[in-house]
Amino acid sequence: LGNRRIAIASVCGGRRSGKSMLLDALQNPSKTPVSHESNNGIWMTACQAQGDDAGTVLVLLECQGFSGLEGDGSQDAHWMSFLALLSSVLILNVPSSDGLSDVSMATFAKACRFPDMIEERGNEANRPLLHCVLRDVEGSRLKDSRGRPIEADEFFEQKLNITATPSDTPEGHAARETRRALLHFFKQRRCTVLPPLGESTAFKTQASALRDSVVQNCLTNPKAVGGRSLTCFALVQLLRQLSTAANDGWILNLKAAWETVQH
Repeated sequence: LGNRRIAIASVCGGRRSGKSMLLDALQNPSKTPVSHESNNGIWMTACQAQGDDAGTVLVLLECQGFSGLEGDGSQDAHWMSFLALLSSVLILNVPSSDGLSDVSMATFAKACRFPDMIEERGNEANRPLLHCVLRDVEGSRLKDSRGRPIEADEFFEQKLNITATPSDTPEGHAARETRRALLHFFKQRRCTVLPPLGESTAFKTQASALRDSVVQNCLTNPKAVGGRSLTCFALVQLLRQLSTAANDGWILNLKAAWETVQH
């Protein structure tokens, strides 16, 4: 696999929000995903298109659950920034039908501190597409502020662009900061809804469509740094450099890590 190009999709979200089940669905939508024990750090798996032994390898990363407003959030911020730097598509796993409420968005506030965690100047990695996945909700139940049915992409954009004064609570202010950070950092955004897992046929159909969308976006946007596509070998070396920086609490500098890998 060493010299084959790669495309990277990552899954992140709050603790016990079903990230591992979503990752199972992305790998094999025809099977019913199962729950897993909570993971620490970042887990990685890889797959390739059936019958394609020489094409782009799809790498799937899963981050440990974010702790919300608990603690200082520095570890969450490092992991989120780590995934944002490396991914072609970053999947935001959001459970429940009101998943983009202030309370839910506040979960990501301390993780979305990109200016504090990433040295952007001189970094030339292509930004990932942000793909929000709303769990356990029927698409027909999504409505705008006037109660009219609305498509998932538009629903997500409206929720991100809320201009009303936030509630005077820690969650309200944290949600506003999350929305600002996501709008500023991710220039491409999409949203998909997944029905409850109990609705097996509908879930598998939607999960299959989600996988096709993620794979297509990844394969048309293979990860590149400095204008050069990453290979599997280069990714391993880059992961070592960035993991060390994240574990030591340093600001992540993709350009510097890449230059170290090249030498």
